[in-house]
Amino acid sequence: MTSRVERLVDEGNAAADRGDHRDAIRLFEIAISAGAPWAALNLGNSYRAVGDYKRAEAAFEAAWNHGEDDAGFNLALLYQDVGRIAETREVFGRLIKSGYTKAMDQEAWYLREEGDIAAANKLMSTAALSTGPDGDRAAGVLGTWMWEDHADLAAEPFLRRGVSMYPPARADLAEMQIRAGKFDEAEASLREGVARGEDDSLIPLANLLQARGEEDEAELLLRTGTARGDSHAPYNLALLLQSRDRDDEAMAFLQLAADRGDTKARRRLRRKAV
Repeated sequence: MTSRVERLVDEGNAAADRGDHRDAIRLFEIAISAGAPWAALNLGNSYRAVGDYKRAEAAFEAAWNHGEDDAGFNLALLYQDVGRIAETREVFGRLIKSGYTKAMDQEAWYLREEGDIAAANKLMSTAALSTGPDGDRAAGVLGTWMWEDHADLAAEPFLRRGVSMYPPARADLAEMQIRAGKFDEAEASLREGVARGEDDSLIPLANLLQARGEEDEAELLLRTGTARGDSHAPYNLALLLQSRDRDDEAMAFLQLAADRGDTKARRRLRRKAV
């Protein structure tokens, strides 16, 4: 029985991975009927993927009732998707009481948005005490808050711990290193971030390379970011091209940046129009 159930769940996961959620739903439902109530978590994920939120909610609740806290977290995210924020936070609160790190992380963001910075920092600090990837992410978030709010040098160990799980931590760590004159260390870290596909590292690396006289590579990076759809890369590229006396190209990218919502680009264009 166990091997059959496991095979059904594995097949359902494979179907979900290839985007065939209807088949995944069929397989997960069979697995649940065969004695795997915890597979309701997987079932809920597939129902959520096809937009059947009512059935997804029921599945997540069933899995959570069988001790799957991940299902409770996904239930909160489902509520968040449909704007049921009070219920989202109620679920986060219940999960926090059981020590669920990702719920602490998410609730801390809500507290910060409300302006309760002290409570947000305290809760994120608690999340950062956890070991593993979720705790590492929380450490990275906490580090960015400490650095961006107060340029607090005590953020460094949190930023270092969080770089692999929270890409903005790498960019803030590099800024800290640059201010301390550790240019080589900052460049190496940002290059690692770009190699990992972290867009947060791309513009800081381009800016650093430009400052160090490596303008060709900086331009290539900014063109890469622009091609990926980054909203700020075209503005930075426009400034670089302008500094190289390529004004016509610069204007085209300035307009592109404005079209993508970059406020600095829009202000520059308005000034040029006066």
